[in-house]
Amino acid sequence: MKTEPTPSLKKIADGVDPIIRLYHELRNLPQQELHERLDQLTSDEREKLDGLGARMNYNAMTYHGESKSVRTETQQNISTGDNIDPIHKLFFELKNLPEEERTNRSRQLTSYELEALNKLEKWFHVTREEEARLQKDWGNRLTEKKRRSAARRPKKDPRGSKWEGWLGNEKGSREARDNFWWRASNTCLEVDYICQVENSKRDGWNWFYFPNSSRGTHSSEQRLFQPSMELKPAMPTYDAVNFANLDTSVSVKASSKLDWHDLQFLNDSHFVIPTRHQAITNSTYHQHLKLGLSSGSEVCKISSTQHHIVLQSLYNDMIGEFYMRTVLSVYQMMSNHKLFRQLELSILQSHNATNLVDPWEEDMQFYIHLGYFNKKLLDGHQLFLSGLQILRRQQYASSLSSIFNHRKRRRVESTGDCHCYQKLIFCGYDIYSQNDTDPKASKAPIVNPQAARNYTLWPSEFLNNEGIGRICRFPGSLNQHAKNDCKIWAGLRDFLISNIEMNHPTLEDEITNHRRTILLQKGLVDEGYGGNSKEWKFVGLTQRTYRRSWLNLPGVLSRCESAFVGNATNLQKVVCVEINVEQASSPYEQLLMHRSLDAIVGVQGAQLTQAIFLPRHATVLELLPWHPKGYSLRGAWTQSRDGPTPLGIIYHNTDLNHYGYSLDRESVPLCKHVSEEQEEECFMSSENKDRFVWANSNFNVSPDTVVQFISHLLLLDNKKDRKCENLMDGLSEKYVLYNVWCESKERKDGNHAHIGNMTLSLHHYYDKKT
Repeated sequence: MKTEPTPSLKKIADGVDPIIRLYHELRNLPQQELHERLDQLTSDEREKLDGLGARMNYNAMTYHGESKSVRTETQQNISTGDNIDPIHKLFFELKNLPEEERTNRSRQLTSYELEALNKLEKWFHVTREEEARLQKDWGNRLTEKKRRSAARRPKKDPRGSKWEGWLGNEKGSREARDNFWWRASNTCLEVDYICQVENSKRDGWNWFYFPNSSRGTHSSEQRLFQPSMELKPAMPTYDAVNFANLDTSVSVKASSKLDWHDLQFLNDSHFVIPTRHQAITNSTYHQHLKLGLSSGSEVCKISSTQHHIVLQSLYNDMIGEFYMRTVLSVYQMMSNHKLFRQLELSILQSHNATNLVDPWEEDMQFYIHLGYFNKKLLDGHQLFLSGLQILRRQQYASSLSSIFNHRKRRRVESTGDCHCYQKLIFCGYDIYSQNDTDPKASKAPIVNPQAARNYTLWPSEFLNNEGIGRICRFPGSLNQHAKNDCKIWAGLRDFLISNIEMNHPTLEDEITNHRRTILLQKGLVDEGYGGNSKEWKFVGLTQRTYRRSWLNLPGVLSRCESAFVGNATNLQKVVCVEINVEQASSPYEQLLMHRSLDAIVGVQGAQLTQAIFLPRHATVLELLPWHPKGYSLRGAWTQSRDGPTPLGIIYHNTDLNHYGYSLDRESVPLCKHVSEEQEEECFMSSENKDRFVWANSNFNVSPDTVVQFISHLLLLDNKKDRKCENLMDGLSEKYVLYNVWCESKERKDGNHAHIGNMTLSLHHYYDKKT
């Protein structure tokens, strides 16, 4: 589009809108004079200038850095007139006019409109080479911005020596391990009798130690571990986009200790910190100032829960990773601790300590350190951790950030904003220690040598680096021997379910009622139905709300109903139901919906983690997402067929039947409108490349696939159907048998189960027919 030379501001001053003229006058003023002039403007002038600035100030990103898809979208939506900038609208109006009429119309435009249109013309006709160069320039600027941002973030800068853990101290190591299960790990540090108090500005928390209520006797003080320590908010890895969400408020720094003589214990759960001038000892007076307490007295409440345990590991926000990295580690530490104490039974009896409870029966409150504001505590977190303990108060785990959220913890009557813990344990941290340089501390008698050091805690990748090798945690490390020998996942599943059944003694009755309610809602039974519903097979089809959504799930549910309960010639008591953990109202509802199923079907991902709560010998069908060859970074590992998938490893050697099914190109709705030769370019286009990643990709599944799975692999009620050599009969080669229980002529030691009149054994067939 040709434009006439831009006339100077002076020549057209009389014909220009006053606001436009004012806008350009202000643009040329020095910064100080500009602020003075802005103060003199009316609110109406400010509003018009803001609108004009938004319209006229096109920068490099606006014209050159945006993708071609944005330009196309702008062209497609111009007819609606919605959310279209006036200059964009004018551009397309002129573009559709005949040459002569467009020239005449352009002569009526102001110089500023012509200037903006010239820039817009360049934006819409930029060549591919220019676009690549401009995007590279923009990327360089963005990289520099990230670099500056990274310079401000907390970085891991360990000093001193790596802490060897409680067992690293030979003297008293047996006693240390006898007492607490977490002491077997050098990533766990505990402190005794610690408080957090809101400072006088009420914008943060300070931490300090206090003596127990046994009046500060020497023997009681000996048992306290109250070192100088600091918890750093530097997470083990950073996503540059998410750094702005890093929760730096979650940090602990404690070294101050209040003197017992200056505290007034009201009872076993409350004590009063006196005012500065009421303090008897000078140390308490100075600590009062150091902690930034208000001038008045402070009432502190001591939690009745004995052990407050913080759990941290990389990717704790992802339920699958949380189960594999955190839940598994805690389980192993607890179970190993019980084994250790059984071996030391004679010693324990000699010390009259046979009444010690199991680790999962202790009075504990779990906290999860997530590290980012945009990562939330999920019901799944709470459900899994509830299986690691016998709940005393039906109190679920909390986010660590909850104890730092002072906006929700306002002063309530006399309870104050001072909260204390008898024992606070931090697990999942790289711990470094240094000698305490405080000259006063060095002169004091050292009752516990480890307490006379400074400790710095940095979030680690794993909650426990000891004892659990890659051989069982990661599927890629499973050799043939390990495939048969690795039993830890089975132990964890049994352990969680056993504890949860103890926590919920009426669970079986509620499962029966839940299944009956589903049958009533679907009209499959009437109100007079008195069965226990075990004659029905319940199949859960997993759904997600925001990504990895099962697009044609309603159609699959309908096909399931017509194929089984709606077919008079082939009546099978099978019920397909939608399972969406994101819509569950509580951790218990998640437990109930999974415990009520006989089988579950879902795409590879976190939504299948709760399948470990399925009943014994239930079935899991893991849908393996499709991706074209050569796109390993797009999720090739999720289609593993020669061993368990990254998520499927949690079913390995358990009593569950675990199958896989490889989805094909038809399951991915992206780029269906282009030819096969154009698919690569379409997949990697700016509007599709993020949706093309397996973790974000929505999918379809042929209804016949689900029907075939139910008919051939779920409804196996007799010996012939359960014979290993018959399992793949009539099945597509897209199936893979990861972990199956069937009748085989090949007898194996162990791993046998008796179901009805059948004796089943465990097999791993992977990517081959039986």
